[in-house]
Amino acid sequence: IDWRALPVNIVMAWASLFSGAVLGPEGGIGGIGSKIAILYADKVGIPVQERSRLVFATLASAYNGLIANPLFTGVLGTELVSDPVARKQNLPANLIGGTIGFIVFYLAGNSGLVDYLQLTSTDTIGAGELLVTVPLALVGLLLALVGGAFMQAAAKLFGRFSGREVERALVAGL
Repeated sequence: IDWRALPVNIVMAWASLFSGAVLGPEGGIGGIGSKIAILYADKVGIPVQERSRLVFATLASAYNGLIANPLFTGVLGTELVSDPVARKQNLPANLIGGTIGFIVFYLAGNSGLVDYLQLTSTDTIGAGELLVTVPLALVGLLLALVGGAFMQAAAKLFGRFSGREVERALVAGL
């Protein structure tokens, strides 16, 4: 991530948002937040191998403006890290960053996506809802298992096309 692209990133985010090219600010928030984190790390002199924690914690903090849930954004920021060892090391920083972002947005009066769809509030859950919930939960479990089986089959199939990206894209399109 090159922090020198920050001014372009800001202009691009504003232009996209006001032109209607994007529906939400999450792309701009992620780009701007990550570049500010790298700018800070560069100016303070944080070693390169330690910068990923700062970047992902900054993203977790910034996304709290949308989601308003520090646990979710901390884990989301952690899942963006591909290396399992680095993922475990980044989780505490992401949770702290998410909490800081949540506090800042809470004090600023922002509720994130709470009531974004303006759904009606639910009353107490009755026996009818409970009778429907259990079968639907089992259907959801079955769909998750089928989806997992498809993902494993796809991983085996696409593993055969290692180094042949064009053929892999054609098979994926089919």
